Amino acid sequence: MKKWLFLIVFIAYLTVEVCYLEVKATCGPSMEPTFTTGDQVLVTCAPWWKWLLLDKGRPITVAIPGPHLLLKRVLAMPGECLEVKISLGGIFENVPALAGLSIKTVYVVPEDCVYLMGDNTEHSTDSREFGPVPIDCVHGIPLLKWRDLDWIPF
Repeated sequence: MKKWLFLIVFIAYLTVEVCYLEVKATCGPSMEPTFTTGDQVLVTCAPWWKWLLLDKGRPITVAIPGPHLLLKRVLAMPGECLEVKISLGGIFENVPALAGLSIKTVYVVPEDCVYLMGDNTEHSTDSREFGPVPIDCVHGIPLLKWRDLDWIPF
């Protein structure tokens, strides 16, 4: 019995070490309804997993300057084009004639960068504010989420 227990613990240890697994807690409304405050997320931080799993539409964790990791969704990959709509109403507040006007332009994501956005766009600080994120800043990719740890018997 002790040999099997040792083998299971050893395999679990190797899995964590090889896959660079971390558990992170989510905080804030930016990724609702996919992730809500208090969700636990199992993240792989292995460099080779990033290149295999990094794809448009996938949630990722990024380390940008600041105290916390951000959890956002990849909206565009390097070299992809985004259509950006800029409202002139907020820029020229005192000109009523421009209040409802907007400009559409095309933005190309730079090489070695990704463009990120939160699922809850009304309450998300993302690439619309801090620009594209270098792929080197990608911390990890969520593999699994759960709401709480009440199911663990200890």
